[in-house]
Amino acid sequence: MRMHRLPERRLVRDLAVTVSATVLGVAGAQAFPSFPNEIPNGFVNRCANCHLDPAGGGDRNAFGLAFANLFFWDPSLAAVDSDGDGFTNGEELQDATGQWFPGDPPPGEQHLVSSPGFDFSTPGERGLALSEVLLEPTSPEIHQAVEIQNLLPFSVDAAGLLVVGLESSFEIPAGTVLSPDGTLLVVLDSESPDVEEASRLLSQAREEGILHDPPLGGLAALATSGELSLHWIADVQGLFDQPQTMTDYLQWGSTGQPRAPIAAFNLQWTDGGAVATPLPGSTMAYDGRGDASTDWGTGATPTLGRANPQILAEVIVQFLLGHRTSAQLVSPDPNGDGQSDAADAVVFINSSRP
Repeated sequence: MRMHRLPERRLVRDLAVTVSATVLGVAGAQAFPSFPNEIPNGFVNRCANCHLDPAGGGDRNAFGLAFANLFFWDPSLAAVDSDGDGFTNGEELQDATGQWFPGDPPPGEQHLVSSPGFDFSTPGERGLALSEVLLEPTSPEIHQAVEIQNLLPFSVDAAGLLVVGLESSFEIPAGTVLSPDGTLLVVLDSESPDVEEASRLLSQAREEGILHDPPLGGLAALATSGELSLHWIADVQGLFDQPQTMTDYLQWGSTGQPRAPIAAFNLQWTDGGAVATPLPGSTMAYDGRGDASTDWGTGATPTLGRANPQILAEVIVQFLLGHRTSAQLVSPDPNGDGQSDAADAVVFINSSRP
């Protein structure tokens, strides 16, 4: 069993933090850039660990307030669930017992890190990946669709994840949980029922594990050239240009999309790569092997709503951060054609389709 570090080392570090705060003043100390290095895996979410604004500065979140009382990481802070999401600070930062010390290697698994300061950020959100996109349906009854898949071997709460296009976004609602290998199908521009019917369907869908998703000001129509990204939180200005908020990325048609440099910086996309625009009626599908345009295939028959056949069960994709979208629920075959496919405009959340 590893013994915790000696108090003398803490004392030296506390003194250094105090001197820095004195030199910088209170405002400077609030967003002191070294603070992410004072907590385990702090480099993943950076300022979003402690601040309401992911870019840093300004008011602190619940974990930021708790950390400000100590200015160091220890077992007592690790044992607390600051944001009340059911996971301790240590579990969210991959150091459950609080034994990590600055200078040590990052503990645990980076793709399981979440922010201990926001209750909608929970372990596993970085294991949710863009897995298939239908850009050009060949029938007016079929809508554009974006599929998200859970690549992890355990269920993941997807609530709050943001699916972001060029100038629009869609937020996944509370109560959305993806089982291992489960898929979530976000259907663009699907018809929205009235409020009373939507409420009834939502309740029914959570029991059946199927979610139907109306637009409600969500994602705009996808063009033959563009980008999609997943974010666990929005920045204050809504630009989605903070590296620490992005957890996955896809660029197609042409290079030079606005968020491509961020994805490349995060190692979530290969710089200069773009997936070829698929032919009408076919999709772009992820093979589960990496983070480059060559890891996406085009021209295959759509498998929306079920796991892509190329995705390997043991693959765990490493991403950085995510956000959300609005939805409703329906039975598995709402159009009655005997098939569960893109024409049904449904979102499968609790298991992949056979």
